Amino acid sequence: MPGEMKFLDIPDGLPLPLDWLMNTNDEAFSELVLEIAKTGPAIAAINGLDCKPISSRMWRLRHLIGFGKAHYLIFIAVRDGNHLALHGFTDRASSIDPEAMAIAEQRLQDLL
Repeated sequence: MPGEMKFLDIPDGLPLPLDWLMNTNDEAFSELVLEIAKTGPAIAAINGLDCKPISSRMWRLRHLIGFGKAHYLIFIAVRDGNHLALHGFTDRASSIDPEAMAIAEQRLQDLL
């Protein structure tokens, strides 16, 4: 049974993941998000998507966009095969900014 990618929608004064995704206007990245929802992150990674675990609970999806930049979506697995996007952002392709990770981690803590 395919899952869904749900998006955090609790306002915290920062851009919400779905708003960010819509503003990227990147159809290819949106397709990757759908692939994660359909197959799950582990299978997507086996199939060649740049999707990796970044902690015991969180995963990151990265899509290179050129000029040394990438779109990132930080998400967690929830239940019934679904996933919850905690934070989306554009940053350097080489590493995730610690501030972006702090936002995702804080949002996760707020949910618990």
